[in-house]
Amino acid sequence: TLLVASYNPKWYALKRTLCSALNQKKIMFQIVIADDGSKVNYYNEIVQLFDSYNYRDYKFIKSDVNNGTCINIYNGLLCSEGEYIKTIGPGDCLYDELTLYHWVNYAKDTCADICFGDSIFFERSHNTENIISKRRYPQNVSPYLKEKYLVKEGIFNYVLLNDAVWGSNFLTKYDVMLTYMEQIVGKIKYAEDMI
Repeated sequence: TLLVASYNPKWYALKRTLCSALNQKKIMFQIVIADDGSKVNYYNEIVQLFDSYNYRDYKFIKSDVNNGTCINIYNGLLCSEGEYIKTIGPGDCLYDELTLYHWVNYAKDTCADICFGDSIFFERSHNTENIISKRRYPQNVSPYLKEKYLVKEGIFNYVLLNDAVWGSNFLTKYDVMLTYMEQIVGKIKYAEDMI
């Protein structure tokens, strides 16, 4: 499941994200759009876009009020049916048409509960996109590769080195994400990117 967490997005950003998903090849997946009380939800535009791709495996979850990212993602997660969850926000894109295929296969082949990859930053100028930088987040992956993850190492990486896993570049098994979301829902309202 690709879980699109949205709050007051610009249509062009949401459309770009959805198109990067709809262009994925060699993999079947669901799209869940969890909207956190936006003034405009673009539901009709989204349905038209999905129809133009002949895409039917989607759900639209709408909150009447802004509850914060944690509840929004949690609500979307509860409506998701995929074995793996990839959260994404409007404006973020999947790198190419085989991104989900390779990512999910890597997770399955390595029996990974959580895996993360590079972030690529680009700018658009005169109808062309130029890559500004490509960087792994986190830079130091060693604490995450150990059989027993050491919280102290993770805190050291996050707090002192400012080297964290970004929300936009990780994929996790459904049951693992649900377990952690249940621990923070109602305690943390907003968790963006690195948090």
